[in-house]
Amino acid sequence: LQFTAKTRGTVSSKNISGLGTAANTFTDTATVDISDSSSIAADTLTVLAERSGTYYAEGRDGLNRITGDTKATITSSTVNADAGGATLTARNKAQLTAKSPEMVINLDDVGGPVAVEVSSARNYLSGNTEASITDSAITVNNNGGLNITTEKNVLTNSLAETDSVVWSLPRSAFPHSFTMN
Repeated sequence: LQFTAKTRGTVSSKNISGLGTAANTFTDTATVDISDSSSIAADTLTVLAERSGTYYAEGRDGLNRITGDTKATITSSTVNADAGGATLTARNKAQLTAKSPEMVINLDDVGGPVAVEVSSARNYLSGNTEASITDSAITVNNNGGLNITTEKNVLTNSLAETDSVVWSLPRSAFPHSFTMN
């Protein structure tokens, strides 16, 4: 007997000009909860909750804001498993990449005032990863095993590159007024 909740896929935002914000705000939840069950009987019981989404944001302000829980739980239940045993697994393998690429502004090509914005690449990940048995009776027969596993193996990568302002020589001064705050 197997209960599975999996989320996976790719969410990507890219601001092509590189001047604006690219943001992913997403709730990604994988939950399996066996609760208030009077009797579950099986040779093998597997309960799996897994998040494995990939999130990518690229822009002057690259932002991933991902929330959600990963839970495999048995609550207030009676479970009888045979030789195959009982396994509860909660696994979070989300991957977040935020990037703010380098910008080169050539003052020779600009006909007016230039504004250089802050470069920002941020990843926010929140939520719980939990595998648990609460207020329940679990019986495993015939040398079967009981395994409870929680894994949080999340990969985050943020890269914010700097901006460059260039102009051609032999000019010795900026061709326009220059103000920096």
